[in-house]
Amino acid sequence: MKINIQKATKINERIPHKKDFTKWLYYIFFNKKIELTIRIVTINEIILLNHTYRNKNIPTNVLSFPMNNIYLDKNHKKLYLGDIAICSSYLKKEAYQFKKMLKNIGLI
Repeated sequence: MKINIQKATKINERIPHKKDFTKWLYYIFFNKKIELTIRIVTINEIILLNHTYRNKNIPTNVLSFPMNNIYLDKNHKKLYLGDIAICSSYLKKEAYQFKKMLKNIGLI
């Protein structure tokens, strides 16, 4: 399993570790050969992505860009799942608003 993490937010902002993302995806895909890019973005970037791809000029917590049946390695059948953009600051705002705890997923 290969996961690319891109952090496009403030340096001091806490996000889950790569091992946490890997663990979560392992439980979802049961160790299949996959590749995925997760990008942690600012509110400005998530608004731009949401506007560009969904024609909505508002922030959101997560956007996904799936790639169906794209194999990076035809011999070993490594499946590229796509990209996920996560706006951690907006996610934190929503968690506070809905009284959800973030410490269990490494965001505080």
